[in-house]
Amino acid sequence: MTDGEWRFAPVDSAPKISSSDAVVLHGDARELIARVPDHSVDLIFTDPPYKHSLCVEYCRWMAEQCLRVVKPGGSLVTLIGHTTLPDVCAAFSQVPQWKFRWPLCMSQLEGRHAQMRMAGVEVLWKPALWYSNGLIPAQRRHDMNLFRDAVEMPANGAGARKREHEWQQSREWSDYYINALTFPGETVLDPFCGVGTFVLSALDIGRRAIGFDNDCSAVEATRDAIGAVYQGDG
Repeated sequence: MTDGEWRFAPVDSAPKISSSDAVVLHGDARELIARVPDHSVDLIFTDPPYKHSLCVEYCRWMAEQCLRVVKPGGSLVTLIGHTTLPDVCAAFSQVPQWKFRWPLCMSQLEGRHAQMRMAGVEVLWKPALWYSNGLIPAQRRHDMNLFRDAVEMPANGAGARKREHEWQQSREWSDYYINALTFPGETVLDPFCGVGTFVLSALDIGRRAIGFDNDCSAVEATRDAIGAVYQGDG
């Protein structure tokens, strides 16, 4: 896991996922994306910054620049802030190749909740949007199991796990949807990976993973976490 070039082994010669199946790079995702080959990613699964202007900016960038790396029929799922929904949907609508699939929900009815007092709202769920690069092939749709559009987080879920990173999310959510939208040996990209929650989800369920982040300490934490779990496997 270095900042150099990488090459994943062929799927049939790497039945056991290991640390060599993960690449975590430090830098600006908008620059690093150029190093990802065309049509090499099966799923972009990410959680960009929630600040309204940044979230919209990064989602517009994903809509315009990340389509190239996603395989035809592959997917993109991004968590977003509630207030950004109209702008993010508008950004993806400007790129017709992105097909809107469905809204997804990270629900947490129990435990502590954010309070948006200016809106007069106590927040019990987080939205995500699911898009695909063109239509999903019929055989792939057939092979994908039916899955729910909402996942309930435990009371000690996301809000209780932010000690390592301010925007850290729960593994229950990412485990569920990465498993639902990809197959073993496929590749998942998180361009805003933070401390690697989604990267570790992908690896733990037998997928390959690519992560980018501009926070050097977060990247090192992700690499350390991968090394601790897969020590001696890579």
